Amino acid sequence: MSRDAGKERDTNRRRGVIEGAFALLDALRRCGGEAGLTEIAAACALPKGSVHRLLKQLLLVGAVERRGSRYRVGSQLYRLGQVWEPHPGLRVAASTSASSAAR
Repeated sequence: MSRDAGKERDTNRRRGVIEGAFALLDALRRCGGEAGLTEIAAACALPKGSVHRLLKQLLLVGAVERRGSRYRVGSQLYRLGQVWEPHPGLRVAASTSASSAAR
């Protein structure tokens, strides 16, 4: 199969729920962190109905928050982001080296 055929298949396949949710969250980021349903739908190229369903699910788990008719990234994503490290293990290695140097 050629590369072009693979690319065409990828663009024609249906987007999964997780992909849609992340597209929605990224659209919120691109919209300045807060947006309404219509703005989010346009930014992530999903139908309003799909965006509404995804927003309801994301609201339930705290991934987004609603203020009036506008949505923003929720505190649950902030908490999850706190465990991310750009260089896993670096903190442990640095503290081990610092402990050894202090002796």
